[in-house]
Amino acid sequence: MEHDTSSMLLIKAPGYIEICGRNLIKRCKRGSMKRYICTGSLCVDGQLFDVRCAASTVKLLVHDVLETSGEIINKVRETIGYVKGSQGTQEKFNEIVQLVGINWQKGLFIDNPFRWNSTYMMLEAALEYKEAFPQLQEHDPGFSMCPSGLDWDRLRAITSILKFFHEVSNVFVGRKHITANSYFAEICDIHLQLI
Repeated sequence: MEHDTSSMLLIKAPGYIEICGRNLIKRCKRGSMKRYICTGSLCVDGQLFDVRCAASTVKLLVHDVLETSGEIINKVRETIGYVKGSQGTQEKFNEIVQLVGINWQKGLFIDNPFRWNSTYMMLEAALEYKEAFPQLQEHDPGFSMCPSGLDWDRLRAITSILKFFHEVSNVFVGRKHITANSYFAEICDIHLQLI
């Protein structure tokens, strides 16, 4: 089998979604829905139960993605923290960025772990700078936490999942009275990703 990066991402991404779906079901069974699901009071044994807030459902799914990917996301946080930790390191990194030829207008930043969309944006920015990190490791003996090639492939998969959820959640933002017909297509997309 050819180990093409794009095919790896397509194979890996559904696994993350699959884990998320199982975790959401476990969470629902542990929580307030447990008595309804376990007693069979819901139609189709609770497989189609109604969650009043679709945005909350998306947030739970994203939380599961972040929970299962915590180690690698923390590695990116530490990497960015190292780069941003001193003026000298930041200047050296900026020089490397120019030498490598990265033309990305947004800079690196550390996310707010309590806001998943900032984690998504942090990972997206880090992926744009991924060619510069190994170069920094070669020039700076103190920098030893550079993500590996496999880590970057996983981060790309995680980021694509978070991008999907970011786009879905944007449907909910700014609407006071959102109705099911306005987000039905996005919920169907989530369903298709989970199966």
